[in-house]
Amino acid sequence: MLPKTMTAICITRAGGPEVLQPAARPLPQPGAGEVLIKVAFAGVNRHDCGQRSRGFGPKGATDIPGLEVAGEVVATGAGVTRWKAGDRVCALVSGGDGAEFCVPVSAIMSKRAVVTGSQLRASPLTLKIEIARQVVDRVWPHLGTRVTPIIDSVMPLARACDAHARMEASVHIGKILLEVVH
Repeated sequence: MLPKTMTAICITRAGGPEVLQPAARPLPQPGAGEVLIKVAFAGVNRHDCGQRSRGFGPKGATDIPGLEVAGEVVATGAGVTRWKAGDRVCALVSGGDGAEFCVPVSAIMSKRAVVTGSQLRASPLTLKIEIARQVVDRVWPHLGTRVTPIIDSVMPLARACDAHARMEASVHIGKILLEVVH
């Protein structure tokens, strides 16, 4: 049974890491073609710090920062056939991964990967398809064994302000992750 509310780290105003505060929010509901992810880890990146320092993200973005999420599908919206509850996925989102649950509105990646990247925008579709195929065939099967990401630090979601401070200090090597314990 899913909860009705979740804890999210919200941007309370423009400023430094101290403006990130936990808040109770309604559990998001996946719409048609969307999934709800129970977040295990959220990546912190410079875009998140920029959004926080400005006090807002792109037009229509949530006040919950975050672009990278990994976790488990716990609910699907109408018309979703590719993913099901229990699938482990990672996703690039337009904001909102700094919470216990997230509904990605962009690319979801699983062992049936979707490859995205701004440098690929101008590339021909045939090249994009070939790159996606190569990643699925050659990289995804080895994640966690021969291909291991470099993790700088893992902090609890409640310490998002410390993760942002570490990112801004530029002393990290590898990913800074927020861990969500349910």
